[in-house]
Amino acid sequence: MTSRAFRQPCGYPLGKTTTLPGVFPSMTPRRRTSLPLGVLALTFFLPMADSCGDAVSPLRFLADERSFFKDLWLVPTFLTAAVLAVASCRSWRAKPVPAAARWATVSLVATLPVLAVLFAADSWPTAALYGGATVAAWLLLRRARRGGDAGRPTALLEVYVVAALPLVIQIFGLAKYFGAYLFLGAYAMLASECVAAAFARRVEAARGARIAAALPAPVRAQVYVEEELARFDEALDEYVSLRAAAR
Repeated sequence: MTSRAFRQPCGYPLGKTTTLPGVFPSMTPRRRTSLPLGVLALTFFLPMADSCGDAVSPLRFLADERSFFKDLWLVPTFLTAAVLAVASCRSWRAKPVPAAARWATVSLVATLPVLAVLFAADSWPTAALYGGATVAAWLLLRRARRGGDAGRPTALLEVYVVAALPLVIQIFGLAKYFGAYLFLGAYAMLASECVAAAFARRVEAARGARIAAALPAPVRAQVYVEEELARFDEALDEYVSLRAAAR
């Protein structure tokens, strides 16, 4: 596969191999994101709030209520966290991102407009919250697809953080037991990681743009070719993986 390091022509005074930050951005998110994701999934079984004077977990709440609306409200957020946690435990350098992680994230986003409509009958502020999360999450997905980053792990994490925000706010209002506080703390940790990663990418891209602009025209052209070849490699890897999964 194509190397992400740029090899300059002989005699160019940059050394033997120079990596251009921002020209070939890293596809690997920080492995420590698996910890908050795992905790988010685990809290599905831990007591969070009161129900008729008893401390109940989301699992027990759903078992007692047996309502499709409540299943749709709670299950996707915790299930997607579990899928992303499992995916983050494997090597994120392997492309493409597991299909299960992509489908789980997209499915979570797809539930948001449904919940916005269902909550509209009882609480317009909550419905507006879910509506805003719907728009923001779909914009993130669209931007990732246009930029060729739909399979980037951090893109999925950013979408998840936005899509889970309405439930996080609701749990914050109901929090009474340690399960809820673990959930909120894990979400805050994951969100801070995503914000830090996004900021680092912007800084890296700006630095890479300055470096690339300072290079001679033939060198910039070679960098562009290397970047396009890297994108082609990623698309080819994803195509091969999808064909293998279809079989």
